[in-house]
Amino acid sequence: MASERRVPAPPGNAQGGKGAGAYRGRRAEMEALDAVGQSLSSSLELHSSLVHGLLALLEAWPCHAAGLLLPSWASQELEVHTAWRAGQQIETGFRRIDLLAPTARLAVAWAPPRLVADGAVQVAPLRAGQQALGLLAIVAPAGIRELREPCLEALGQRFAQAVANARLYEDVRAEADRLAAISAVGDAARRPLPVGRLLSQALRQVLAVTDLELAAVYLRDAESGATSVAAHAGMSHRLAARLVARLPTRARTSATLPLVEEDLAGAGSGARTPLCLMHISLRSPRRDLGFLTVGSYSRPHFAPGATRLLMAVANQIALGLDYALLFREAKERAAELVRASEAMNAALHSKDQFLANVTHELRRPLAPARMVLETLLEAPEGHLSPQRKERLLRNALNNLDSLNGLISELLDAARMEKTAEPPGREIVDLGALVRQAIASIRPLAEESKLRLQAIVPAAPVRVYGDAQGLGRVVGNLLSNAVKFNKRRGSVLVQLERSGNQAVLSVTDTGIGIPVHAQPHIFERFYQADGSSTRTHEGVGLGLYIAREIVEQHGGQIRFDTQEGVGTTFTVTLPLA
Repeated sequence: MASERRVPAPPGNAQGGKGAGAYRGRRAEMEALDAVGQSLSSSLELHSSLVHGLLALLEAWPCHAAGLLLPSWASQELEVHTAWRAGQQIETGFRRIDLLAPTARLAVAWAPPRLVADGAVQVAPLRAGQQALGLLAIVAPAGIRELREPCLEALGQRFAQAVANARLYEDVRAEADRLAAISAVGDAARRPLPVGRLLSQALRQVLAVTDLELAAVYLRDAESGATSVAAHAGMSHRLAARLVARLPTRARTSATLPLVEEDLAGAGSGARTPLCLMHISLRSPRRDLGFLTVGSYSRPHFAPGATRLLMAVANQIALGLDYALLFREAKERAAELVRASEAMNAALHSKDQFLANVTHELRRPLAPARMVLETLLEAPEGHLSPQRKERLLRNALNNLDSLNGLISELLDAARMEKTAEPPGREIVDLGALVRQAIASIRPLAEESKLRLQAIVPAAPVRVYGDAQGLGRVVGNLLSNAVKFNKRRGSVLVQLERSGNQAVLSVTDTGIGIPVHAQPHIFERFYQADGSSTRTHEGVGLGLYIAREIVEQHGGQIRFDTQEGVGTTFTVTLPLA
């Protein structure tokens, strides 16, 4: 970098000695010191302040060139600020020299304080207290009186003070920028957002307040320990996944210090290959969350102080992430409690409905049986004929049989709920069970004017299992087909072999199963019409018991229904 400035010709030689010439020389030195001091105080920015000071020095003193050499041990570089005469103009320049580069050959001596080379170079150290800041070098043409040592030291002190002030200003400004960056990232990380959006916004803020170009957050699964990409900025998901795959195990577990990878030019190929990466653990007081990865595509090294800044940024992201996870877990827990409460309320409602239904169903057969007994007891002797008495007694017996069947269903359901005893392994003729069930249900079907048809093979259809349980399945399906049928409708029972399966289907032309009831039809005590004014008796256990028995036998039960048209229940069981 170079700039030009036109100045008057340098003053002539100020000869040493006593008298007016010496006085003029000392006065010129004082004027040069004053001019340099005023120029250095014109700016707090380092390069601008030093350039103004060098220009003032060359304008006030007839030297060829002046330069400042300032080493930076953090970046391993040497900053060189220079000004020199080019004819009637003064040019300025600035460059950085890599102290570790093999081509760096610097003819710089730090002691003794003053080095004279060929009688033309004067050097003064720049010190702030006990700290060495660099060197001031002045090149004077031959024949011009050199600066006296006290004046040279005073110039060094002025430039040293300017360097110290500028660096203090840079440190204060960097600290303010660091606090602003931490605050900005913290604000982004504390927003009440879902985890993915919160992390994406926080990463975008990280890139906005730093000179970095890529960032990603990897979350660790608490159970498996596996890490996955949670959010990324400045790179694709594929690159983020590739970076975690090559990451050393230490950084992926519980590393508390940053892991820095620099000068990665040979680590990959392509324009989007990071040249430096830093991996920082994300930890909260409660858990190890994962880690933050940041880096650059254009710079092979991190800037001085980057580690401190990024660790503070990572702490802000970890706190925000921890709060977001706690909030999400609290919401999930609240949702679970709501579901549990709803399930409990539904269970209580179901219990109340069940008790009401059972009470109603128990009273249904008891009332007619009691009426029969009261009639027989209160009727005068000879008032009832033997035939009338027999009909009344048979009616009471049928109602008591219905009550016994209801109690048996309740006991079977309770037994199935407590134990899952495997069925017996006897060979059962399923065709014989179907014929028996049809014979038992036929009087009820005829009473409702239903047409009962059966297609059953003459040869036995043998399965392994419990004859009483399988008979209950067939009886329940036939009972439902008759109970929920239309008057003068029909019931079709079919039994056949299909491969190594026995297939039983019961089809009715009844009211069908409502859509809202279909997902619950095999649940305990469920009834599509659970009101006390329903027209069909029962407590909602028939299909539940049938499914339990079929599944205990290694089979399946399903249905196909259409409201207003009818329903088909199909049972498949393995053949013996």
